[in-house]
Amino acid sequence: ELFAYRQADRIVPVTDAFITRLATTRTMCRRIGHPLWEPIHSNDLWVAVTALHLQSPLVTADHVFDDVPDLSVLPSTGT
Repeated sequence: ELFAYRQADRIVPVTDAFITRLATTRTMCRRIGHPLWEPIHSNDLWVAVTALHLQSPLVTADHVFDDVPDLSVLPSTGT
C-alpha cells in the first residue's frame, strides 16, 4: 500500500504557500493544544507540513504526528 503513495524523489521548494501552511498548521496545533506547535518539535512540524503540502500521507511510528489537523498518517511497520 505504501508504494501506491510514493511520489518521485524531489526537492520541495519552500514557497509562500508552504510557509503559509507552516504558520497555519502551527497556529492550529497551538489552539488545540497539540505539541507540534512547541519549539522542541519544530523539525517535526516541517516534516508534517511537507506531507500536507505534497498532499501525501506521512508514514511514521512517531506518535507526535497523531491528530495533527488534516494530516494523514500511515503507521510504520518497521520493515
